[in-house]
Amino acid sequence: MNVISTLKTWQLFMLLSFPIAFIYLSFFLPLATDTIFLFTNIVIMVNGIIMLLWFISLAILFDKENEIEKKPSVTYFLINILLAGIYMVVSILFQLFGINLLENIVFILIHLYSMYAIAYGLYFLSKSLVMLEKNRNVSFREYIKTLLLIWFYPIGVWFVHPRVKQVLNHK
Repeated sequence: MNVISTLKTWQLFMLLSFPIAFIYLSFFLPLATDTIFLFTNIVIMVNGIIMLLWFISLAILFDKENEIEKKPSVTYFLINILLAGIYMVVSILFQLFGINLLENIVFILIHLYSMYAIAYGLYFLSKSLVMLEKNRNVSFREYIKTLLLIWFYPIGVWFVHPRVKQVLNHK
């Protein structure tokens, strides 16, 4: 898990962005619509798994390094992220078999929970990173910029990952 955190920034950017680039390139290939649909869903699933592994890797490292008493719960983070990841994989697999999950009210609720879980993950990572940098408890105002950078990861990875490496190297 620590391998993802030790990557150089450009390597992490490529790892997170290449799957999306392949989706855009597939539209220019002379493939059948069904093949593009299958390819797109598989690439989205792989990209989501890579992103969640990056989140989990950072969360575990941040939790080990953070000595502040009122830090966010890494256990709650891991449960949320793993459930969101399972939902993502299951929903993409169901789509590949032609089953629309969002027609069922239970899956709509699970989808809403998954959105909350990912939002909590963004909160956890951004707050933990800023807490490690400042070595104290921080307010929302202090970590909102980091939260937005993690959310828009193709751009944010260029700003967040060097900070992560700097914080982990100082500890």
